[in-house]
Amino acid sequence: MNNKYIKGVVFERNLVEKFSADGFVAMRVAGSGRYSKLLPDVLIMKNGLVMAIQCKKTKSDKIYLSKGVENFKKFKEIANIKCIFAVKFLKKDVRFYDLEKIDKNIDINEHFEIYEDIVSHFQKI
Repeated sequence: MNNKYIKGVVFERNLVEKFSADGFVAMRVAGSGRYSKLLPDVLIMKNGLVMAIQCKKTKSDKIYLSKGVENFKKFKEIANIKCIFAVKFLKKDVRFYDLEKIDKNIDINEHFEIYEDIVSHFQKI
């Protein structure tokens, strides 16, 4: 396995552990990105809500997602659930971006949500 893949898996597992510790059902999706370009990396569930998360890491101040956004939007159309990108920029905490507000790329200076914002979506029932 290549180093980039391993770093991505570690990032996904860390997110799953964090959400699980806060009372969510959280799981990595087997085969995401390898066997189906539509599947998200992580699913989280709580209080009857489900959210799909696509995880990305970059050393740059911008991440280019044009094909990833297109595929994730197809997934959202089928699943009809909230979909977000979790992006780890170098030396920054994880930032969350709503799929509905993304065109093709994410810049480090764009508006983002933090972990607590995502958790609060599940407490608004």
